[in-house]
Amino acid sequence: MASDQGSGDGGIVEPTRTGDPFEDGTLEVPNCPVCLHRMEPASTAAGGVYWACTECGQTRLA
Repeated sequence: MASDQGSGDGGIVEPTRTGDPFEDGTLEVPNCPVCLHRMEPASTAAGGVYWACTECGQTRLA
């Protein structure tokens, strides 16, 4: 059976991107591997980005 959607993606619409993954929601937020709380995005003074847990202090590369 043919479909008019062409790409065969099941009708999934890509979210609008602003260029900043923190603002447009395209960056998936991980859970902390130690305490399982949601990690929050953080950045270094040099502009690097990482994940930080506000509960236990665990960090992870973004």
